[in-house]
Amino acid sequence: IRMTDEYQYQKSFLNYKDYINITNDFQTSFTFRIDDNARFEDTTSKEDGFAFVIYNDSTFNYNSIKSNHFFEGFSNAFVIEMDLFQNYDYFRDPNDNHLAIFASRTEISPNHEKNDLIFENIKLNKIIRDNREYTLYIKYDNDRQSLKVDLEDVNSKINIATLNNFSFDQFIDLREDKFAKIGILSSTGKTYQVQEIADWKYCSSEYVEILKTDDGIVYPNPSSDYIYLTDFNDIVKVKIIDIYGKQQENLKYDKNLKRVDITSLKKGIYFVIIETEDNTYVRKFIKN
Repeated sequence: IRMTDEYQYQKSFLNYKDYINITNDFQTSFTFRIDDNARFEDTTSKEDGFAFVIYNDSTFNYNSIKSNHFFEGFSNAFVIEMDLFQNYDYFRDPNDNHLAIFASRTEISPNHEKNDLIFENIKLNKIIRDNREYTLYIKYDNDRQSLKVDLEDVNSKINIATLNNFSFDQFIDLREDKFAKIGILSSTGKTYQVQEIADWKYCSSEYVEILKTDDGIVYPNPSSDYIYLTDFNDIVKVKIIDIYGKQQENLKYDKNLKRVDITSLKKGIYFVIIETEDNTYVRKFIKN
C-alpha cells in the first residue's frame, strides 16, 4: 500500500475499522519501505515517518490529523513512532532515525520534551532509504505485563524497546475497559518521498484459553457454502469470528443437520466457536 507520494504535507492512515480487545496478548507487525529519492525543501523541518497508533476517541476524524505535525490530532492515544528525519525545531527530535513512544488521554503531542513522551531509543541503526524492507514487531504480553518492540531488516532482528510493568490502561482510557482501535499512520512534511506498507499482520490470543482437545471436527475445510460440525455432543450455541475476533452476523446454524451456512462470508480464515453443555471448542476453517 502506497502511503505517501513525492509531495509535501501528505498524510495517510491505514486502520482496522472495528474496536478490538487489546487487553489480551497480541502481536502485530508491519513491513515498510522508503524510496531513495528524499526531497529536502527545508533542512530544519522534516516530519516523515510511520507510527502505529492505538486509540479510543469516539470523536476522531481522519481529516483532523495535522499532516505537517505527524500524529497530532489524536486524543486518548498510544503511539509507537518510527521517525525517519530529524525535526529539532518543532518536535525536538534527537536524531534522524529513532523510535519513540507517546501516550496521552488528551490530545497527544509529538514533542520529545513534553510529558507525553514515555520512551525513546536514539541508538537505532540507520534506516536506509533504498526500497529495502524493514519490519516492526510489536508484542504485548498481558501475563508478564510487558510490551516489546523489535526491528528487523535483511540481516538481523533486534529489540529496540521494552516496557515492563506495563498495561495500556495506565496511559489511555479503553472502551469497556478493554477495547480500542488500531492503525498505521504515515506522513510527510517539507521533506517527502514515497513510503509504502508491504505487509501488516495482527494476531490476538483472545480465544487461546478456551481451546480444548477433542474428537470433534469441522468439514469440509476449505468450504464455499456449508461447514458440518461432527462429533460434538449437545451443541448449545455456534458463532463464527474472523481473525480479528469480530463476530460474523446473520449466519444460520441448522441443528438437525449440524451445519452452518457460510455462503455470505467473504473469502478468508475464520474460527467457529462451538459451545456444548460441557465445553467450548474452537476450530479454524477457510472460506473459499
